[in-house]
Amino acid sequence: MVSSAARHAWSQTSWWQLLGRRWLMLLASLLVSGLVLGGFWYGVERGLRDKEQAARDLMVQRAVSQVNSYTVQLEHLSSRLEQVAERWMRQWQTSPTSVNIRRDVREGLSGLLNDVDVLILDAEGEVAQASFVPLRRNGANLSYFAEHRAHCCLDWLVVGPDYGPIVGKSVVRFTRRLTGPDGKFGGVLVLAIAPDFLKTFQDDATLGARDFVSVHLTTGPMVTMKRGNGQPTAVYFKRDPQFAAMQGVRYFDGDQFKDDLGRYIAWRHHPTLPLVAIAAITERDAMAGVAQAAVETRAMAAITTLALLTITLGSLLFYGKWTLRHFAEEDIRHTYRVATDAANEGFYMLRMQNGPMQADFRIDDCNAHAAQLFGQTREQTVGASLLQILPADVAAEFIAFCQRALHHEVVEDEWRVPGNSGLAPAWLYRRAVHARSGVALTLRDISAAKHHQAELVRIANHDALTGLPNRHWLLQFLPAALERARDGRRQLAVLFIDLDNFKLVNDTLGHDAGDALLIQAAERIQDAVRDTDAVVRWGGDEFTVILEYAEHRNAIVQVAAKIVAALDYPFALAGTAASQMGGSVGIAIYPMHGAAADLLLKHADVAMYAAKTEGKGRLMLYQPQMSTLLFERLNRERALREALEQQQFVIHYQPRVEASSGLLSSFEALVRWQHPDHGILSPDAFIALAEETGLIVPLGSLVLELVVAQLAQWQQQGLPLVPVSVNVSPAQLKAGGVAAWLQRLLRDYYLPARWVEIEVTETAIVERSSVVSAELESLRRMGVRLMIDDFGTGHSSLAQLHRLQVDTLKVDKSFTELLARGSDGELLYEAIISMAAAMHMRVVAEGVETDAQRYVLQSLGCTELQGYVVSRPVPGDTVPAMLRHPQLIQATETVVPFPKRTVNPDS
Repeated sequence: MVSSAARHAWSQTSWWQLLGRRWLMLLASLLVSGLVLGGFWYGVERGLRDKEQAARDLMVQRAVSQVNSYTVQLEHLSSRLEQVAERWMRQWQTSPTSVNIRRDVREGLSGLLNDVDVLILDAEGEVAQASFVPLRRNGANLSYFAEHRAHCCLDWLVVGPDYGPIVGKSVVRFTRRLTGPDGKFGGVLVLAIAPDFLKTFQDDATLGARDFVSVHLTTGPMVTMKRGNGQPTAVYFKRDPQFAAMQGVRYFDGDQFKDDLGRYIAWRHHPTLPLVAIAAITERDAMAGVAQAAVETRAMAAITTLALLTITLGSLLFYGKWTLRHFAEEDIRHTYRVATDAANEGFYMLRMQNGPMQADFRIDDCNAHAAQLFGQTREQTVGASLLQILPADVAAEFIAFCQRALHHEVVEDEWRVPGNSGLAPAWLYRRAVHARSGVALTLRDISAAKHHQAELVRIANHDALTGLPNRHWLLQFLPAALERARDGRRQLAVLFIDLDNFKLVNDTLGHDAGDALLIQAAERIQDAVRDTDAVVRWGGDEFTVILEYAEHRNAIVQVAAKIVAALDYPFALAGTAASQMGGSVGIAIYPMHGAAADLLLKHADVAMYAAKTEGKGRLMLYQPQMSTLLFERLNRERALREALEQQQFVIHYQPRVEASSGLLSSFEALVRWQHPDHGILSPDAFIALAEETGLIVPLGSLVLELVVAQLAQWQQQGLPLVPVSVNVSPAQLKAGGVAAWLQRLLRDYYLPARWVEIEVTETAIVERSSVVSAELESLRRMGVRLMIDDFGTGHSSLAQLHRLQVDTLKVDKSFTELLARGSDGELLYEAIISMAAAMHMRVVAEGVETDAQRYVLQSLGCTELQGYVVSRPVPGDTVPAMLRHPQLIQATETVVPFPKRTVNPDS
């Protein structure tokens, strides 16, 4: 073997012998060609840079021209506003009663366009004059009003764009301080302009596809923007820009814009208003023509360069070809030997020869690695035959492989090496090529790759957490198992298992506890089945069991029952008390419930869902009607979700009256589904489904919003309001956010908390979690009254009343019905009313439907009555009449005194 140092010495000596004067001449010609090409390319690039700079100068000119034009338009608009404002400001200072904005606008005396809404707030913030019908009558709490009231000498203030609570739409407000006849602060003049009005004067044709012009407040926020034709929406600044200089132009990098494109920005401050006009020219669009010209110019230069290089290299090849030929041949032979000796593959040159008993192959040559594969040196291997250096059976395999190459020219395979071969690799890649003098054989050790491949297969088919086979494995295994069952005419069962209440463990104890529970569940399921049965983790908290050798249905049911019992036993989780889970099992049997793998899995899943619907912790065999019921339920759930998205719900209101006076005291809000096909649906048709699917939470939030909005509307109409109670489900309270949502609604609609009451169930009050306790406490702090709905049907008792901390008890209608059956009902009511009175709680009798019941309740001193004897639930448009005429039933002849609970007047 030739060493690398020897090869290097040989190479250097040969090169210096071959180089002569002709090589020096060629090198000189190459140097001259390089200098010529360098000068040529310098001139090309210099010209391209000049064109690029000219294009950038033009961009700057366009930006400045755009911003100057836009500023002139804004100055014209501000001049009109100033003229109009000065007229009304003088009139107001002289005689406020002489100002009539609506008349001036109607008769065209204001000089303003219809796009401008005008209003005047007097010194107390009340709307004194307006060119429109205001939504609110007082603006004293608005920021610009406070600013003008505090500073006497402010010029124009510009606010927005945002929602104007008085105008009722998104506007930009130009405001000026008004001085009264006494020389003191007399109010604020407000000119409200739609943001789009400020950009209508700019011609789209002057803007590029991604250019824009805009106007900003001097503090940064954008007032309006005009985009170029075809421009996408996400093109603007990522952060509000601010410009200290009065005017200027500079380049902004792409990372400052939402579309990541750089732009030249020109700006100019308005001389009198706190506004900045901006014009943005997109660099990529403006430079597109220059870039295309640069590509074409460089292409032509490249062609010229290639032609010159071709001529130069042709000359080099012509003079050097005959000199290099001999050197190349020697170098190739030397390099081949070095390469084959250093390779990771074994190379063999084999020649066929006939032995005394069978054909054999002689090794004429090989590299060092090839000899190592056979456990020998190269000197020991070259000249020996396969039968001499390999065991007989292994040699026979190699001989047959090489003989196939003689017939087929090229053969290759991956061969698992037998354990008795004497070869170190476990797997070999083999390739044999028929050469003129015999066979060229290549061997490569692929043991590591095969082991890695096997490990990848194992990972792809097994669950990392439980170690069980996974869904991918099952989808390959089940069709083959069905084929075996079909051939053996046997039954096969698919069990679909879902852990009950697993999400609760994840949410309350964390995912680590959930993972520990899944591992224990997997072990219990494995212990409950036979070794021949396949247990698979389907995903999440779902498992699948394949009973491949199922003798009869009873045996299958027994296995499923064993699994249910195993999962029903409490799970031990670190740091917590034992957790009760349980599991639901659905069963599908081949061929009774299907012959295909996907169909059996689907039917087992449907049966599992039916088991959950029936109450969890049980097993169910698939029945065809289950699919229909599931489909119907999914359709009802989808319809309910669409109803929430499209807000197909309306509120009806059932009044409550003071028992002693018969006067209207409050309402209960009752949600109705205004179904597009079935008309008005009562809560019995959808509340249970909403609670099962978790949609009760968004539905409850929607009901709160509808009720608060309705109360706010009645308040604006000047109606004498009474409180409205809203039912809140335990699921809403457990989810949290009820108090925060109600507080936001009350703030947005300017409604005092005393007009909203919350009804909750006994269970939510007595068995409340920390989240529920926090929600109820927040509602109390807001001044919202709390009521227990359907009192007497839950877990509380009269002895527990002092623990409930509520304002009102609504006694379930089942107690009201007892009033007509004897004295027991009266005694129960009398006990409830007496103890509630001691706790300063009000008592509402639900389900009062007869005059006889009403008379008894009035005589017992019940606080309020609710039921058909008063009124059925009515739509919102019927309520105003009740508010104006609150005497809904006859008063009692003798008023029964009742100690009322003290209420914070600030609530």
